Amino acid sequence: MDGSLHQLLPMYERARAEQDPLVLATVIATRGSTYRKAGAQMLIGPGGQYEGMLSGGCLEGDLAAHAASVLHTGTPKMVRYDNRGDDDLLWGLGAGCEGGMDVWLVRLDPAANWEPFATLSRCFEQRERATYAVVLDSAAPVPPVGTTLWIAGGPAPPAGLPGQLVTWLAAQASGAPGAATCGIVEFDSPRVRLFFDSMAVASELLLIGGGPDALPVVEFGAALGWRVTVADHRPAYADTGRFPRARRVLLSAPAELAQHVDLRRFDAAVVMSHHIATDLVALATLAATSIPYVGLLGPASRRQRLLSDLGAATAAKFGARLHAPVGLELGGRDPASIALAIVAEIQAHLHGKGHGQALDRNTAASNLHVMLLAAGSSSRFGSPKQLADIAGRPMLARTLDTVLQLERRHPVTVVLGADSERLEPLVRNASAHVAFNPDHAQGMASSIRAGLAHAPFDASGALIALADQVAVTAGDLRQLVSRWEQQPDRIVAALYDDTIGVPAIFPADLFRELAELQGDRGARVLLSRYPERVIGVPMPSAAQDIDTPADLSVSTLSV
Repeated sequence: MDGSLHQLLPMYERARAEQDPLVLATVIATRGSTYRKAGAQMLIGPGGQYEGMLSGGCLEGDLAAHAASVLHTGTPKMVRYDNRGDDDLLWGLGAGCEGGMDVWLVRLDPAANWEPFATLSRCFEQRERATYAVVLDSAAPVPPVGTTLWIAGGPAPPAGLPGQLVTWLAAQASGAPGAATCGIVEFDSPRVRLFFDSMAVASELLLIGGGPDALPVVEFGAALGWRVTVADHRPAYADTGRFPRARRVLLSAPAELAQHVDLRRFDAAVVMSHHIATDLVALATLAATSIPYVGLLGPASRRQRLLSDLGAATAAKFGARLHAPVGLELGGRDPASIALAIVAEIQAHLHGKGHGQALDRNTAASNLHVMLLAAGSSSRFGSPKQLADIAGRPMLARTLDTVLQLERRHPVTVVLGADSERLEPLVRNASAHVAFNPDHAQGMASSIRAGLAHAPFDASGALIALADQVAVTAGDLRQLVSRWEQQPDRIVAALYDDTIGVPAIFPADLFRELAELQGDRGARVLLSRYPERVIGVPMPSAAQDIDTPADLSVSTLSV
């Protein structure tokens, strides 16, 4: 089901209260270009009135006529349309619509307890998974045509089903990876033909801030079927009368939200209180959650101020989840235009069109955040090794030049700690960004956190490189990036001396775990934690790093 069930609920609830039967129309299959796809549904009443749309107005009138016979007989019916040719008028519709569509019609009434729609609506309201199969054709006594078999969300299938069907239902219920979620399946001996589908769960949006500009966000979100919760610490704004289409309106400060609502259930949150102190607490609260999309209203300068006040460790927990400024660039500065931009970006994220999804090469490349770690105290070297001479240049200048030879659209952040006052000019002269790590003595993990805190909000991956890997070339790094661009959801790391490590690229969905690392083991922890996601790229040069002056002399011979 494509997520439009919320549009049908008011008509269903009215009909149920008045005990009026309905017809549920479900798209079973499509051919060519069609307005809606398999799983789309609409409801049709006794007088031909309907809710929902399957064809953009081309077929709804004819479907209403077919629904009248289903209401009269109670017998399910398949209606087939094919408007792909130039002889549309032969079908008697004159619709002018292209494509073909098969629509299954079934009666809903009190005698059948309004099934299967009653179970679908209950699961939708409770945000439970619902997967079902409809029997379209059957040569077996069980199940007869029109039966709904619940895979998840409804009652157990009836006894006496053919063995092949029992096996298939069990496999679907187990949620096997890669299994289709919508389609038609057929069995032989005896012949049974099914249409199966999974219901989309309603998305939940949290708005922290109930000012006037929150009103159109709630309206747009509700129109899309989202459950919107509005929270504000100001009684004048936390007024249920102002948000009739909100699911909940809470009088709560951001720090107390967890006392009122389970923050784990939200798919997206937007901070829009227009109050710096409140937004700061809201961000701190959301950083500790797993909400996959967090939006912040306001310009980039406001974002930078708030993230700076949060501190590197907390800010890094957002990774690529933070969208600030929130919203797509659609144009317009009035509240409705801003709300449309916010809702459009969240809609894209919910449907896999935002960051964190598999990207094409150009998009992935433009969203790679490069971090060069150079914060160590060089205790084994005896002096700042970042300033050691490598072929006539300071080590840091050399390795920084290497990462800068990647395409310049990659933002580069150099993490400094010990001796930062002596090293910073090298970074500034190279026009790279500087991230200071005051906790560098705690190990490499602290430098990773400091670097991630400076990642662009739309970064889809982070390249971690070390300033003392002086033998690594720009060609090595380009090879690493090229491999990652092919599969940007994977970890791509250097392979050398029968081990795997940095330089390495980590996708954005792992930023939070990177930020939570502790000590000096660094990113190797995630390489061990997710071996199935790791792609090794041979890079013998990565085996050379500089810890002591003796390492320097050996490495210099190889450079």
